[in-house]
Amino acid sequence: PNRGNEWAFELCENSPIIFSDKDLPTGGASHNDALHIVIETRGTRVSHVLIDGGASLNICPQQTARELGIRQADYTPSKIFIHGYDGTGQPCLGCICLDLNISETYHRVLFHVVDIEPSFNLLLGRPWIHATNAVPSTLHQCVKWTHNGNSITIYAEDRESRLVHPMIP
Repeated sequence: PNRGNEWAFELCENSPIIFSDKDLPTGGASHNDALHIVIETRGTRVSHVLIDGGASLNICPQQTARELGIRQADYTPSKIFIHGYDGTGQPCLGCICLDLNISETYHRVLFHVVDIEPSFNLLLGRPWIHATNAVPSTLHQCVKWTHNGNSITIYAEDRESRLVHPMIP
């Protein structure tokens, strides 16, 4: 429900997730930015992690898998055919599980590996969002969830970092 300038989501008893104007990025709501965060996996800090509620899969570009030291021989076979936003499709090269550290919370996530020219290092789609009971807000440029009774808020990677820093340092 909308309470003035607050948006509340009740995911489980006694744990409301609220977005307010305090969560808005510098410059306010006048942006169209995608929601990118920074995570850690396999001992590597990974930037350009896109959170996309429109994606029905978690996606790992093959280039990212290589940068993380994962060989194609390590993929679990998959016969899935993945369709992009433009209606074109391509086969999934396989699946990998990655242990993600996001603000000291740990997530084992299944990714489908695809051979694409990425604008992101990893894409966390609805499977991760739903498993975490996360509520992403592109408007507020953050994602929130509760973990062990604590409210977790992850703010987006700032725009300048996304433009200046390499995909995987």
